[in-house]
Amino acid sequence: SGFIGADRCERSLANNDTEANVESIFSGDWTRAIKTESENGVFSNENSLANTFTQGTLRLDYDGDAGAPSRTGDWLLSGLDSSVTSFILAVKAGNGTNATAQSLLYYLFDDLTVTSGDWSTFGLLNNGGRQPALSHMTVYTLSDATAVPTPAAVLPALFGMGTAAIRKKKSVAKANRVI
Repeated sequence: SGFIGADRCERSLANNDTEANVESIFSGDWTRAIKTESENGVFSNENSLANTFTQGTLRLDYDGDAGAPSRTGDWLLSGLDSSVTSFILAVKAGNGTNATAQSLLYYLFDDLTVTSGDWSTFGLLNNGGRQPALSHMTVYTLSDATAVPTPAAVLPALFGMGTAAIRKKKSVAKANRVI
């Protein structure tokens, strides 16, 4: 389906992607970070769409003419928080409301160096049994709860406290020295 570098791909029979649906397939506490949506399978702006959220940016470029149904293109993900250990791209296309329609795929990426590639709705089917246009793509992230980023403003204070502790230790050692 065009997602080279994905560690795992899972099809879902759900009609739409949700955190609960992701967590029922992949273990962990996943967070919906970014959602980029077309309008009825069409990107009206000049062959690309980029949505930026506080958790990052997902840019989708698609092949074909502006205003035409989008079934293939490129994706680029940037600006993820440093605590993110894995991400999932959820690809939703068409309407999966019957037993033959399969409109949702999840691609798991454990390798955070893979942040771009091709996308396609190939392998998905709409209610009519045809390859549908992209509805939306959602990024879900899994973060390492033990990773606590150190804000840059705290570093000078930590350095100052460390320097003070070393000076105190030296002065105590000097006072306790026997001549």
